[in-house]
Amino acid sequence: MRQIDDAGIRETLEDASLHHADERIPMPEVGRECDDARRLEASLPSHSMLRTTAVRHTLTARRLHNPRWHARCCCRRAPTRIGSVRTADYADRRRSGRTRKNMERPRHGWMISGICALLIACGGGGGGSGGGTNPPGSGGNNPPPTAGTCNIESEKQFVLDVARSWYLFLDLLPTNVDTAQYPTADALLDALTAQARRQSRDRYFSYLTSITAEEQYFEQGESVGFGFSVTVPTSQLRLFVTDVYAGSGAAEAGFQRGDELLAVGASVNDLQPVSQLLVQPNGWQAAIGPSQSGITRVFRVRTRDGAVIDRTATKRPFSLDPVPRTALIEREGLTPVGYVSLRSFIQPANEALVAAFASFRARNVSDVIIDLRYNGGGLLSTADLLVNLLSGARRDTDIEFQIQHNALHKDRDEVVFFSPHPSAVQADRIVFLVTDASASASEMVINSLAPYADVALVGERTYGKPVGQYAFDLEGCDTRLRLVTFKLTNRDGYGDYYTGLPPNPPDTRFAESFCSAADDLMSDPGDPDEAMTGEALFWLANGSCSDAVSGIARATLSEERPAPEPFLHRPAPLEVYLPGAL
Repeated sequence: MRQIDDAGIRETLEDASLHHADERIPMPEVGRECDDARRLEASLPSHSMLRTTAVRHTLTARRLHNPRWHARCCCRRAPTRIGSVRTADYADRRRSGRTRKNMERPRHGWMISGICALLIACGGGGGGSGGGTNPPGSGGNNPPPTAGTCNIESEKQFVLDVARSWYLFLDLLPTNVDTAQYPTADALLDALTAQARRQSRDRYFSYLTSITAEEQYFEQGESVGFGFSVTVPTSQLRLFVTDVYAGSGAAEAGFQRGDELLAVGASVNDLQPVSQLLVQPNGWQAAIGPSQSGITRVFRVRTRDGAVIDRTATKRPFSLDPVPRTALIEREGLTPVGYVSLRSFIQPANEALVAAFASFRARNVSDVIIDLRYNGGGLLSTADLLVNLLSGARRDTDIEFQIQHNALHKDRDEVVFFSPHPSAVQADRIVFLVTDASASASEMVINSLAPYADVALVGERTYGKPVGQYAFDLEGCDTRLRLVTFKLTNRDGYGDYYTGLPPNPPDTRFAESFCSAADDLMSDPGDPDEAMTGEALFWLANGSCSDAVSGIARATLSEERPAPEPFLHRPAPLEVYLPGAL
């Protein structure tokens, strides 16, 4: 059940209707149906379950007649199709079915066309275990831009106007801004967010990207790249492969988890040592090139068995396979442990998650391991689905999370309630496998469940991004502005984990349920013999960490993160949402 804005309509959306959320239907029809629902609501006593139930049944009947309708009831008036702005950063928000006000049409021709899609992901450069790659970002499912002019000056003015209205940290924006001083909209955005970045509130979470590439990523689960991910161990100038995507150029070239990258170049004659690239500002990004099909690089690799070989890989489209592994880990005398590896919060993950939890439910699973070790965030709708699949005991009157905006848009603040799912398990104990690449939607899921379940974290402190971005699209351009526009908190109003989870002292949340463990690159995630998975199973069996030093004491042993680096180019979704992915 969802509490919506001042109209007060609540609606539960079936997962199946998600697939139709971006399809178009005539706006007059939508307007009449929305008005019908609101008139019905107004005729009933306020704050009554009868009122809520009657409205929900009316909306459900409309959906059965036209399953695409719900995505457009988010708008109170038919939008003028000029440009569009839609919510996005924790996840696609269509599932929550919230009503939304249109934004008045400014002189640029951008507007909110019904904020039905929210995104939460990192979206900055550097930091985390990506070795100069960018932390996760936020992406949504916006409609394609309409025809029109597109130039540098219009982009810069667009960025400035949106920021002055929607930026979450309005008080941190510079007072006087001359757009002519900045060569590009990207440079302007970097200057606008500089003060928030110095306070670690916006570590390049706001950025400009491609509409087309984001929709391909979130809706189809596809991207362009070599098709593997890397990490830099703490205090080392070394680069290791953590994940390889099936069907990618990297998989075809033979890359495997645990391979160490020694050098890279356009050919064997110009190989550059990785140790040198990692100490150069943006050296690694420059060496591997932008996320474009056809770019070929030669990698000198030390394999897991110690052999040194050269591998050649070419960037090309590949499928992300967002849920690469699910398993039931058997235990003697107990119900099995459910294990799910989730790479990214994207729409193609929904069906696989529901299927996995249906199998868990059939085996009466109550202990679950969710592997988010490389998950930089994504769609709020998918994060919301995961929370509800883990919350079989929750009711639709229980608060799941809360959304807060700046002072100019407080009317859009929301309280989101749980929405019981038929495949949900009653997870009594949940272990999340995390690293400093786990961010945004990953952290939102953990924080939302913490007040209700026995939650433990295994691995290392997460990235620290309790804010989300809306997607603002500019007329006539394949240009999307991902701007930090809202903050997420849990039932208890907690959401100040900018340093990650567990947070820094004196905040003691998760102090007693954090177990330090290394990402064991010599074993596969989900294998009971793999270090993080094994530690999770130990905690489930004993209620404590296997190491005597645990909790915040261990978490604070980690070094301070390096300052994030800006993107060298407008980032592809793969760079934003899957930290370390190439």
